[in-house]
Amino acid sequence: PGFTFTATVSNCLPGEEVIFRFQGESQSTTCSTTTFQASATFEAPQQPGIYPVFADLTGRGSIVPISGMALGLIRPASPPEVDAERPLTLVLNVEVIADTTTTGPPTTPATTPSGGLPDTGASGIGGTGTIAAILVGVGALLLIVAQVRKRSAASAAG
Repeated sequence: PGFTFTATVSNCLPGEEVIFRFQGESQSTTCSTTTFQASATFEAPQQPGIYPVFADLTGRGSIVPISGMALGLIRPASPPEVDAERPLTLVLNVEVIADTTTTGPPTTPATTPSGGLPDTGASGIGGTGTIAAILVGVGALLLIVAQVRKRSAASAAG
């Protein structure tokens, strides 16, 4: 619950009543005289699947009938080219691809205490430990090389 979607029909007649029907709910809207669109917002089902949305283009209330003649003083600048009979029902499909219910306990992100140190078990000093181990290894290697040179120099002199 709480997830919504908007169904939109384009190229309807300006001022035309458009009735959207979805899952037993019905919404009546009016086609815009500027965008030639009508929209309705519905709540998506919780279960995954494909669900039809019906849009009934009634022809009622239109200021530009299908023949293209204006009925009143208002005439839109560029009415859509409509080559269809009224009433007309369009079917739009809405696909729910994931279950909208939550499962399992909520998770919280890891935080750093105010002292700036990582939480217990975090690997915040892993890089420092690795560098220290490498430096100890290099120091031991240099000590071995110095001992070998000292013995070589002593045996060459004596």
